[in-house]
Amino acid sequence: MVCVDCTLSTKQIDRIRTNQNNQHFGGIDGCKSSFKDRSMFKLILLGDLDAGKSTLEKRLSGQPVDRIDYTSIFSQFQLVLNNNSQQQKTIAVWDTAGQEKFNSIPPSYYRGADFVLLVYNIVGSSKSLMSSLSIWFDSIHKYQSQETDPPNIIIIGNKLDLVNSEQGKERSITFEQAQSFANERGCQYFEISAFKGDNCQSINDYMIDYIQQKIIIEEEREEGLGK
Repeated sequence: MVCVDCTLSTKQIDRIRTNQNNQHFGGIDGCKSSFKDRSMFKLILLGDLDAGKSTLEKRLSGQPVDRIDYTSIFSQFQLVLNNNSQQQKTIAVWDTAGQEKFNSIPPSYYRGADFVLLVYNIVGSSKSLMSSLSIWFDSIHKYQSQETDPPNIIIIGNKLDLVNSEQGKERSITFEQAQSFANERGCQYFEISAFKGDNCQSINDYMIDYIQQKIIIEEEREEGLGK
């Protein structure tokens, strides 16, 4: 896990990320090997400042979610495939470290990503939410590598606990609106509470299923070529 505080500059943060990319993903411009042969996959978090991305990153990687004394920009956790071999795959999670505030997320952050969690605040301002989600979606396609498959984009409605609390905060958009937005773009949609942990396991289960399906497709393709 790589942690960062507010004293680090944008250039220093980008340098850390580039080093991690080169170490774990064969360089930012390297071609990714097959899902079957790889042990590590890159997941990036995107979304506005109030989306709860850092809390979700801590939740996924098993860190205490109530700690606010640091921001992690690189952590990882294990997924165990539900196949005969019970293979372990490592998911490397990248957080923005607040760089979205200054519109300074570098292209290297996007490069080589296998999964993108596009996170928004369910009870945030509804005035510009759909526009903001569209802008983030466009940025993913703008910076993705042309040499590799596009990432699997998962849209996450976070802070569900605030809707279900005694205060009962009002949703910015309905579940149906968010689901429709995701469906139109071929994305999976989940509503979660990163703080409480509600439905976060569904994200892991979905990634496990996706990796397994990709491996099955690769094996079938190899068998077909071998005939």
